[in-house]
Amino acid sequence: MKEATTQLCGAGISAKSAYLGVNLEQFQRDDVARNRIRSAHGIGDDVLIGYVGRIEDEKGVFEALELVSRVRAAGTRAAGMFIGDGSRCAALKQKAGTLGLQDAVHLVPSVPNSEIPGYMSALDLLVLPSKQEGFGLVLIEAQACGTPVIATRTGGIVEAVEHGTGGFLVEPGDLAALTSHAVFLAKNSQQRAEMGARAAQWVHSRFDGQEQAVQLFRIYERLARQAGYGSGGRKVGCNAE
Repeated sequence: MKEATTQLCGAGISAKSAYLGVNLEQFQRDDVARNRIRSAHGIGDDVLIGYVGRIEDEKGVFEALELVSRVRAAGTRAAGMFIGDGSRCAALKQKAGTLGLQDAVHLVPSVPNSEIPGYMSALDLLVLPSKQEGFGLVLIEAQACGTPVIATRTGGIVEAVEHGTGGFLVEPGDLAALTSHAVFLAKNSQQRAEMGARAAQWVHSRFDGQEQAVQLFRIYERLARQAGYGSGGRKVGCNAE
């Protein structure tokens, strides 16, 4: 978004960025839901690496699955949770079996939006290794709940994650870098906690849904005035009909 805005301004077109926001009263850490969800799936104290979104190739779900396998191979008790629906659910389940992860990976169909904060809180780490992505709102939602994230540096994701603050960014397809960051966080609970706290603070400062709605309204209001419309929506001036 920032790059597109810069290009428009360079072309002499007035442009201003307006970010998506989240309901910060809804998206916050919920330890009660965390314990309930983890207990229901028999996860225990394992480091839970999660993915939330469509189960499709372009979202990098198979890379996320391979990541769970690599983190476990690095000597960490880890589990995976994939939340969502899509055309590749059956293939993902089959691949989990091939990797010997059938008891360590939990496939959860799409859940109501009201339950997402609980699932985000249940995760120790959210990954989004998309090959291409518009923005990646789930990254904002996870960070708002105090869950650190690792995502690919593509599309609007670069504005949804501040590298080193609430998570890490890697190049698309760089499974080695993805694994390195995931293993680091999986083995360092204190670092996860500190990064999660910074993530929540960062999201609160930039992606408050109410504040973003106010800013968007002001942008539309300014455009309406420039077009000659008054506050009541009626055109004013010499050319008014």
